[in-house]
Amino acid sequence: MERMSVEARPGWRRKVEELGFLFHSLDNEPYWDETAYYFFFPEEIERIERATNDLFGLCMDAVEHVVRHNRIAEMGIPAGMV
Repeated sequence: MERMSVEARPGWRRKVEELGFLFHSLDNEPYWDETAYYFFFPEEIERIERATNDLFGLCMDAVEHVVRHNRIAEMGIPAGMV
């Protein structure tokens, strides 16, 4: 992965607000950084995708366990949401 420096896009605040991202600044200082992006090499993307798929699988296993063993209330899930 490489961090790449770039100039901020003209009108970026307006553009992100149009997308619904209103939390782009704190005390008039940008929270969203428009002056950099990250370049990932294909092997890194594949590694991230594998880790993401593994994590998703673990989450699904956890959900199945909670449902099969009736531990929904322990998870703080309201009955109406089940």
